[in-house]
Amino acid sequence: CEKTTHFAATGHPGPAECKLITMGRRRTKHRHLPPRMQNKHGAFYYTTYIDEKVKWIRLSDNYGEALRLWAEYEGRNEPKGSTVGAAIDRYLVEVLAKKRPRTQTDYRRYAETLRPVFGEVLLHDVRPHHIAQYLDRRKDRDGKPAPVAANREMAFLSSVYQQAIRWGWTDTNPCRVVSRNPERKRQRHIRQTEIEQLRAVISDQFRCIVDLVLITGLRKSDVLKIRLPDIAQEGLHVAVSKTGRIMVFEWSDGLRHVIERARLLRRRVSSMYLFCTRNGTPYTISGFDSIWRRALSRAGVSDLTFHDLRANALTEAQKRYGRDYAQLLADHESGDTTERYIRGRELRKVRPLE
Repeated sequence: CEKTTHFAATGHPGPAECKLITMGRRRTKHRHLPPRMQNKHGAFYYTTYIDEKVKWIRLSDNYGEALRLWAEYEGRNEPKGSTVGAAIDRYLVEVLAKKRPRTQTDYRRYAETLRPVFGEVLLHDVRPHHIAQYLDRRKDRDGKPAPVAANREMAFLSSVYQQAIRWGWTDTNPCRVVSRNPERKRQRHIRQTEIEQLRAVISDQFRCIVDLVLITGLRKSDVLKIRLPDIAQEGLHVAVSKTGRIMVFEWSDGLRHVIERARLLRRRVSSMYLFCTRNGTPYTISGFDSIWRRALSRAGVSDLTFHDLRANALTEAQKRYGRDYAQLLADHESGDTTERYIRGRELRKVRPLE
């Protein structure tokens, strides 16, 4: 039957205020599976019509392998009638592995945010004004406008569409003709009094994390994955998720003191992580962010992100030792990237007239 698609405002809280409504049958279970994939008796199947009858084609009992085979069947059988969700699924199977680890994590998150909005809509039914509506209406979980998040999600969707064009699934990319939301460079400078307020209300473990970031400039995801075997005689080994490189921070009095404090923290004997939950597992990004937001509320500090700690460290590094050192600490390929990262965060001290 013919499907009718339109945009409507939803009344319930969610990642986006706008939602593409597709009139048609929806799954009642196994809703994470892509279109035309079914789970039956512990195995995954691809369903299609052959001679006007439904044909079940066994893929695999392994979900990853089933996704790969599903993408092959989807490419052969549904080149012009595929949904956005099907294109996203194939993209995650065939293209995502070529991206950097951090990009893979971000793209998976964007995909899950976009599925409820665009997943069941045909690729060629999405128009530029739909993209514009999403950019205008995107909200975070607190109901506040999230223009930057919308930009990142539309950049991902645009990449999916570009691949779909290569596959022959569609002929146009509606994301490319719509301008993104304007972004203003963040210039938040952390005052020492704010750091002390924060340290006064957080646990010993989180004090160690904050102190470690302030002297190394490490990304949040990299700090949370530090393992006890990474603490070596020559220094602290850190696997940088964004570049895939290994950084070794040579021992200094400050770094040694923070790591010694962290090693004395109570943890499950079986845990190999320097910072971990009560179960001995590393913090998830969402779990860590929840704790961080509650700590900011107790400390009475507003508009401060964990990312600001890294920016503060890099700004201090440039002020003390120059841009080259700050670039090395940030593990940036280009010094210009470092400049863009910290510009505007340095305080300009001016002598008054009297």
